[in-house]
Amino acid sequence: MFTGDLLKSLRRMSTVMKPAALLDLDGPILDVSLRHYLTYSNGIMRLGGKPVDRDTFWQAKRHKTPDSEILAQSGLHLEADAYNAIKFETIESIPYLNFDQLQPGVPAILRQIANRYHLILVTLRHSRDRLIEQLVSFGISGYFDNVLNIAVSTKTGWETKRDLINDAGIAVGTGDFFVGDTETDILAGKALGVMTVAVCNGIRAESYLKPLAPNWIIATLADLPATNLLK
Repeated sequence: MFTGDLLKSLRRMSTVMKPAALLDLDGPILDVSLRHYLTYSNGIMRLGGKPVDRDTFWQAKRHKTPDSEILAQSGLHLEADAYNAIKFETIESIPYLNFDQLQPGVPAILRQIANRYHLILVTLRHSRDRLIEQLVSFGISGYFDNVLNIAVSTKTGWETKRDLINDAGIAVGTGDFFVGDTETDILAGKALGVMTVAVCNGIRAESYLKPLAPNWIIATLADLPATNLLK
């Protein structure tokens, strides 16, 4: 019979021996389109502009239209700093986070991934407390072995995500993979030397993601079994 300490040690060894699955939050796991739109429209109205409709905004976002162009379409010019300040102030506030929803099939696919991989959430969210609260509220916090987020960073998005993994002392390689919906995730995955999976129902459109040459492109996170990663 194993002692309690030995059982804990065996569990830790089992987790360490699993390959790693790195997973972005906003987009693949959560539908954040309404939060992003409301954050944008709030900022535009506070600055005296007129927001474009939700579909126009979201299509611009998915094709990485520069904020300056979206602001110009909204009747504002040279207001980027003021707009970004309002955006930073509101986008992770509780009233706006409450508009997020789970993408279809997320709990089931997270369960499948967690059975096979050391599941690591990698996000550019700043508020860790609100991040954890949201994971708990959606009932998915227990699937993750690690939750990595940023405090302050002066680097570009993909470098920040790469450094989050490296600074946490998590060794990754060719048997591991990174799932995300933006160039940040695909480029970080390539820099880390892992396989990459682009999800197309999030913040970037397939036409934008395809030139980045991920190993797989899938419609939603629930389509991950269409790859060979869960076999």
